[in-house]
Amino acid sequence: MADEKSKSPLECLNDVSTEKDILGFQPYVEAIAEFLTAEGTQPPITLSIEGEWGCGKSSFMKQLEKEIRKKNESGKETKYFTVWFNSWKYDKEDELWASFALNFMDKLSEQLSWKRLQLSRLKLFYLRYKLRLKSKFLILVHFFWSILSFILIFSFLFLIITYVLSYLGMPLPYFINEKLVKNFTNIVLTLTPHVGLMNYFSTEKWFIDVFRDPFGLKNLNQIRITRNTSLLESTFIPTSMK
Repeated sequence: MADEKSKSPLECLNDVSTEKDILGFQPYVEAIAEFLTAEGTQPPITLSIEGEWGCGKSSFMKQLEKEIRKKNESGKETKYFTVWFNSWKYDKEDELWASFALNFMDKLSEQLSWKRLQLSRLKLFYLRYKLRLKSKFLILVHFFWSILSFILIFSFLFLIITYVLSYLGMPLPYFINEKLVKNFTNIVLTLTPHVGLMNYFSTEKWFIDVFRDPFGLKNLNQIRITRNTSLLESTFIPTSMK
């Protein structure tokens, strides 16, 4: 009796989602899964599943997720990815979007292989700076600036550790000699101005402004206008208060 009771169709009245097809969703699940994974279906696409409370929307989604996972089992690499996100946990809109973004990236990273994860990070790095800088030249400038910054920081830390060990009288490794320290010092002195210069040119607006206004005359005009405006405000405010 207990076993029959646990398998009763009345268990669908509980507010618990399940992958078991109690309500006969399987034909619809297979049809939608086939549609979503078809080569002719081009993203982005939004699919809305609507219904009253307790009618099985969450169960339908779980069954759909299970059906899509089956399609990945036939291939060598994971081709379709699913991310489960519960929006009911978040009240404020800002928290909702931030949590969704973090949850999406975490769950997607768990499903990617190490190789695909690194390639995705490189693509994301490129797209991020492409949208920000809108120029391949500026992307290269920023890339080289990042490399030079890393070399500069590494060299600077190397010199600090070397000087501290020498000051404490501790023996240095055999490969660290006076010539090596001198070379690292020259690297720091040489790269410091270049890193600052590339940082200046890493933003498209600044890069264009340098050639449009090399002497900074527009900035002088803005300073004059601001000062004149402040002077007028200080003159007219006491009058209006009277």
